[in-house]
Amino acid sequence: MQAAERLRGVQIENRPATELNSKFNFKNVLIYCDPPYMLSTWYGKQYRHEMDAKAHEELLAILRKHKGIVVISGYETKLYDTMLAEWNRFETTAYSQVCSKKKEIIWMNCDPPTKQMSFKDYKGTTFSLYGAGKTNG
Repeated sequence: MQAAERLRGVQIENRPATELNSKFNFKNVLIYCDPPYMLSTWYGKQYRHEMDAKAHEELLAILRKHKGIVVISGYETKLYDTMLAEWNRFETTAYSQVCSKKKEIIWMNCDPPTKQMSFKDYKGTTFSLYGAGKTNG
């Protein structure tokens, strides 16, 4: 029941970002994007639908134009670090399918929240994740 309550108002889409951004490019829409990893970070084919470097570049160009919050996760690559240089960047440890440690990167076009949000933050109160400045972290 708690999970259903947390997901109220959430819409999950599985379609090309070009379609999503043209339909949902509003300040109050948060996009979490977990694209296929760049081929340069993997060995062999990993996904049913892979993306080449050009497709990743096009995706990032679209997401950079989004009016709301964007959060992207992936492995460290020069393309992402270059195109998202002005975004906040956080490193975390993730584990691959074969349990090997990997450095996962989270890029955000906003400042991170200063506290864990709860339901109380939404009941009659406006809670904004938008911060004044963007700094690389």
